[in-house]
Amino acid sequence: MEDVVFTSPPTNPNSAEKGPPSNQTASISDPSLNGLAASMHAPKPSVKGKEKEVSISDNIAKSPQKIVHDGSPSYDWKVVTTKRTFPIFFPYENIPGDSAEAKKKAIFNLIGQIDGFINLEINTISTTKYVKSTFDSEEHAAAALTKQFPKISNVHFISKEQVIQKTATSAGFQLKIHDLPLDIDKPLFLEFLNTFDKVTSIKYQVRSLYYQCIVTFASATTNTKFGWSLIYGKNAFRCYPSNLTKEQFEHRRKFGLKLTNLPKGTSAFELLDIVKEAKGLTCFIPRRQDEHTYQKERFAYVQFKSETDMNAALPTAYKFKGRAIYWVTANTKTCNFCGSHLHLQKRCKEANRTIQQVERNNRFARIYSHFGATPPQPRDFRLIARDQGWDDWSPPTPTVDLQSNNSTSR
Repeated sequence: MEDVVFTSPPTNPNSAEKGPPSNQTASISDPSLNGLAASMHAPKPSVKGKEKEVSISDNIAKSPQKIVHDGSPSYDWKVVTTKRTFPIFFPYENIPGDSAEAKKKAIFNLIGQIDGFINLEINTISTTKYVKSTFDSEEHAAAALTKQFPKISNVHFISKEQVIQKTATSAGFQLKIHDLPLDIDKPLFLEFLNTFDKVTSIKYQVRSLYYQCIVTFASATTNTKFGWSLIYGKNAFRCYPSNLTKEQFEHRRKFGLKLTNLPKGTSAFELLDIVKEAKGLTCFIPRRQDEHTYQKERFAYVQFKSETDMNAALPTAYKFKGRAIYWVTANTKTCNFCGSHLHLQKRCKEANRTIQQVERNNRFARIYSHFGATPPQPRDFRLIARDQGWDDWSPPTPTVDLQSNNSTSR
């Protein structure tokens, strides 16, 4: 039987000169032909004396992979989330048994046959010891919460939220305060916190260019005195009670805007009327990511309670100290020098004036040195010197993260 021949089309229909000539032929007996090419040139099957057409797309559809132009497989990716577990707790001292193994066995005999049971372990939370039982769903964990030992009254399983609440109540009220500047007067700040309630402990942890303060008050009822933000002097700090759930914590960082083009040296105290009018609940002005200065940026991050409040504030603009300041989305890029979202630093008039003054000082440096004269030096000349790519719109340096603790995009 004669070999079957085929005519090979150009690989790129828009540029035929890059493909093989239109009259180029190849034989099916050629060993170099294999895989998809071989299937193209195989003898066509016949059905009742008639030829059956077989398309390339039919062959590909039978494969779990898609073939792309370079011959490599392309997959349909699916995101697989981590499975969540649901714990419940029983006070260790109230479980029957004289040893840890006996107590764990007693718990297992009580709830181990419930669907979705995963494991048991002993945990100490604050100063209370518990046996923690884990289930694969909230429904299965809820079923186990109803179980009790026959001869033990008024003692039962409790949920994770109840453990957190019980711990917070017994240990007073704990508050995490973010965004404290590194130059804060710690003794004076402690006296300020004591005006709310007696402080039983206070710890400072460095987070990037700020402190995160963990303060514990004597009374659990002190939580009613704090909202989303704490005003201290001309600063505003974000506050998070330690008993917030993960969902509540994430909600406080979900709806945020950026207030841009602020005058130099603007403090959160000066923006409080604007933030209040826009129904904002926090106001944070980050520090510049510069090794030589600890100046404030020329923009502020503001968080809102809902998407409705956030969207209502977005179209509003203000005139403040002779400057127009605007709301923009939190990830909008701004001028590294003046904080405006309307231009790059290369086109910033303030930056160019600073550059001109620095260049003038450098040009006359020998004369100034000869006569012992000291020309005025712009406060922000170091910020100009550190910026190289003025036209670069690549992802900015992280500063404050509205979804995690203290880092996000400017």
